[in-house]
Amino acid sequence: MERTTDSERIPNKKWNPQSIDRLIRKLVQTGTTDRSKGGSRPRTAMTEDNIAEVDEVIVSQEDQPGTHLSQRKISQNLGISLGSVHNIVRKDLKLKAFKRISSSRKTPNVKQKRKTRSRKLLDKLSHKDVKRIVFTDEKDFSIEVPINNKNDVVQGTKKSDIPLSRLYHEENRFSKKIMVSAGVSWNGKTSIHFIDTNTAKVNADRYLGLLENDLLPDCRELHREGNFIFQQDGATSHTANKTQRFLLTENINFIKKNEWPPMSPDLNPMDYAIWPALRGGSWCTFSE
Repeated sequence: MERTTDSERIPNKKWNPQSIDRLIRKLVQTGTTDRSKGGSRPRTAMTEDNIAEVDEVIVSQEDQPGTHLSQRKISQNLGISLGSVHNIVRKDLKLKAFKRISSSRKTPNVKQKRKTRSRKLLDKLSHKDVKRIVFTDEKDFSIEVPINNKNDVVQGTKKSDIPLSRLYHEENRFSKKIMVSAGVSWNGKTSIHFIDTNTAKVNADRYLGLLENDLLPDCRELHREGNFIFQQDGATSHTANKTQRFLLTENINFIKKNEWPPMSPDLNPMDYAIWPALRGGSWCTFSE
């Protein structure tokens, strides 16, 4: 009678007969088919010296930003592969890469004022109060269509054969801009209001018109019980005495000019979430 092999009895598994025999022998000899420790290729590049060297240069020195080396540079200096450096960083040092966030440079005085005002707001506002805040902001948007240098390519056999009209992407030196004003809160968003700054700048008088005719009616629509808290940053038109008096006269509950932390786009969802999304998902460089 013809003998039937294990691989023939279980054809769907597509096991190699030699592999099955090897596993059976290992099971008979060791009592298990588990892989033995150290059975893989030795980690020749993951020496203690290399790990210590990568640990020293992969992160910038204290109070010296930008002094770290890239993984590619470390690979060249140590004479090991880029993959080995990556494994040391990820597996041995347990490090993760995080994108840096652009922000305005702050003086010690601004940092202290920001810290003090943030603490006061934290003490003043409860979790329920935060849900009542309508965060507002204005942002300039260029009418010029942005390009992505990585994807904006022209195909051709030789660069000299490509017509200049296709090869060059012309941009206006002073592209037209339009200012957008909007707000967002727990209850939803305001309308988007467009401000043409090519004809006139946004001074206190013009901002008051925006408040009276657009932003405040939107806020009242979002919070029909009228208990919203109006937020604005430290722009000149916002902190002007005329603007502050108008909000007081209208009995608007608002964060006053000496209460909102200066240079704090990270506290306003319009700055750190809404505007980047409207600009295509890229982080903006914020300024007040």
